[in-house]
Amino acid sequence: MVKDKKLNEDGPLEIIPRNLHALVSRVRERIDRLLVRELEKNDVRGLVPSHGQVLVNLFYHPQLTMTDLARRIDRDKSTLTALVDKLVELGYVEKFKDQGDQRVTWVRATPQGRSLIPVFKRMQETYMSTLFNGLSPQEQKTLVQLLARVYRNLDGY
Repeated sequence: MVKDKKLNEDGPLEIIPRNLHALVSRVRERIDRLLVRELEKNDVRGLVPSHGQVLVNLFYHPQLTMTDLARRIDRDKSTLTALVDKLVELGYVEKFKDQGDQRVTWVRATPQGRSLIPVFKRMQETYMSTLFNGLSPQEQKTLVQLLARVYRNLDGY
């Protein structure tokens, strides 16, 4: 077990089990701030990082059902509905009913939404270079593998 030290930004960061949640939360907050700042730099207003998850999935898949999209971004349907409705309001996506089954709702990016692809590519470059600054390629790979393993450990919660 690591020696008990408080988390502080001025000195070396030693993680102890009870502070891990706080550290992960702080990292996520900083990543979110970075993403919002990059959106604003590119004159994209009204979006939050969760909207980006929806859009990126629709950039890679021409259209997805709400159920598939919720699974892909690991959000419940009500949360996804709020995200998608905001994107519809902003003109980035559109929703439509399945012709064969009216219970199924599809989502696709509009031309305005697809126009954000180059912005998101530039943002990803900035994000990745900032996130991995000072880490070797092996450390980057290890970090991603360990985070993926922790994520899988929490599957079902």
